[in-house]
Amino acid sequence: MLARTATVALCLCLAACAGRELRPPPGAWAAQRPQLEQLERFRLQAKVALRWPAGAETARLSWEQRGENTDLTLAGPFGAGAVAIQRRGALLEIRDGDSRRTLPADDPAALAAATGWPVPVDALAWWLRGLPDPAGPRSRITWESGLPERLEQGGWTVTYGRFGRVDGLLLPQALTLRYPAGALELRLAAAQWQPGAAE
Repeated sequence: MLARTATVALCLCLAACAGRELRPPPGAWAAQRPQLEQLERFRLQAKVALRWPAGAETARLSWEQRGENTDLTLAGPFGAGAVAIQRRGALLEIRDGDSRRTLPADDPAALAAATGWPVPVDALAWWLRGLPDPAGPRSRITWESGLPERLEQGGWTVTYGRFGRVDGLLLPQALTLRYPAGALELRLAAAQWQPGAAE
């Protein structure tokens, strides 16, 4: 069950949409925004809790970003039920045990057929940094104490918890994604960042 729900969650998290937003208030985060936008390589480890109307799961997330290439792994306790997802250009490969599927990354209908959910692609790598995906439709950000508090984009809502400073950058240590209107909730916590680490 973890493998299927992890696949659904991770594909959903590779979601997309962007556009206009309120101007951020002055402060440390606003000053570092150009660096965050240019941060093309990073590693992230986090705990993940997924809830949906039929149940709940927990997992460990490993994320490696290298430009437009993404390598993700979701695994349950002691590595059980691991699911790996790779994004390479226009293709998304999902590996679940001995099963391997290759799907068009930009075709929500194909991904929905494979996972049971509508899945636009690409936004989470931006949302993890507190930024809207610049390639998609309209977005809205609200702020608290000079930091992103809430980002809305394409039916998704990202709520940010605490931030921590890593290599001089203020990065989210916890966030919650919801889509659509509470049908799916994904919480990332205890995030450990390595900016620029992915080679």
